[in-house]
Amino acid sequence: MRLPLFPLHTVLFPEATLALQIFEPRYREMIGRCLAHDEPFGVVLILDGEEVGGPAVPRKVGTEASIIASERSKDGQYDIVVEGRRRFRILSLDRSRSYLRADVEFLEDPPGPDAASSSQASCKRSRPAAMLSLTRHGTSWTRDPSPTVSPRTYPQRTTSDRSCSRPRTSPHAFVARRTS
Repeated sequence: MRLPLFPLHTVLFPEATLALQIFEPRYREMIGRCLAHDEPFGVVLILDGEEVGGPAVPRKVGTEASIIASERSKDGQYDIVVEGRRRFRILSLDRSRSYLRADVEFLEDPPGPDAASSSQASCKRSRPAAMLSLTRHGTSWTRDPSPTVSPRTYPQRTTSDRSCSRPRTSPHAFVARRTS
């Protein structure tokens, strides 16, 4: 399978959520395509290079990201929330577009002592994204039964310094910890 890649200095784990602000033209194009075709993309940790401006060399293993909430601003930037799905291994890279793509194979995670709860979580994940919502409770995020998902419920960075009021390691993202 071929996935568009979003190299970050942040790791996305399966079943975890991540809020992203998409401001670079190449990633606005990538997210626009993913939204138009209801397709996932891959989040990979950067081995060498920077997130913003230039090319980045990704590590060989990443996580498939499914967009569960999105909002586009008037200037074309996106605020999105993604949820990690399956882990993958990069087989080959494709640099023919403005953003990186890769042929990947999905990894089978061996069942562990939490296999039963993991199986229940998979059932919950199979619900349509429109039925999911994330709500802020203190410093953590939980699922909310309300049918509307908005990236605006996550802390936003200011446009002047591209920083977030919460500490993070990426100009694009911060990790939202799940409590349920």
